[in-house]
This record gives sequence, C-alpha cells and structure tokens, in this order.
Amino acid sequence: MSDMGLEIKRTVADYKKDSRYIFLEESIMKYRTLADSHAKIADYDKKFLEPVLHEIINKYQLEFFGSRIMDMCKKARVLLNDIVVDSIDTADSILSSPHRLEDSKNYLIKISKKMGQ
Repeated sequence: MSDMGLEIKRTVADYKKDSRYIFLEESIMKYRTLADSHAKIADYDKKFLEPVLHEIINKYQLEFFGSRIMDMCKKARVLLNDIVVDSIDTADSILSSPHRLEDSKNYLIKISKKMGQ
C-alpha cells in the first residue's frame, strides 16, 4: 500500500487531497495501530482487512491498485485462517500431551520389566 501511495504522490500534484492517497495512508495507519497494540488475529481481519476490502470494492475497484489490494487481502485472510487452524491444532496437541506421555511412560515401564526378567 505504501508503494501505491508513493505512486500517487509522484503523479498527483496535490496528492494530500486525493481520496485514493488518503484511503491508502489511513489504511496503513490502521494497520500500524493494530501491529503496535499487538492486536489479535480476529482484529486484523475485522478492523483492517474487512474495511479495506469494503472500501476497495465500493470506491477503488477500478483503480490501478484495486485488484492488487483485493488479492493481497485475500491472501492475508487465507494466511490468518491457516494460523488460527494451526494454533487450534497445536493447542489440542499440547492438551493431549500429558495423556500421551503417560501412555509412553507406562509402555516403557512394561518393556523394561520384561527385559529385566
């Protein structure tokens, strides 16, 4: 988004009044605020990606940056979803670890008793 804003800055004399430039800069600042506050994954989707996509679709879809931003948002949403799924799987695995460790311990005790006979 920064590169897209720079492109407008290079080509538009009064770029600070350009609605495209304002949109890009405000979006970047929303992202920075989320990153600086260590936002949750759901917040990135709800407070950044969703509003950006909505604005692009309603106002900037045909701009030079429209399809690129929509594609980046789509990829980001897929990655965020993958992170959530992986986190849930990891948490489930960690929760089941004590049971698995106990089973492994019991198996090793059983084997060592057989070998000691």
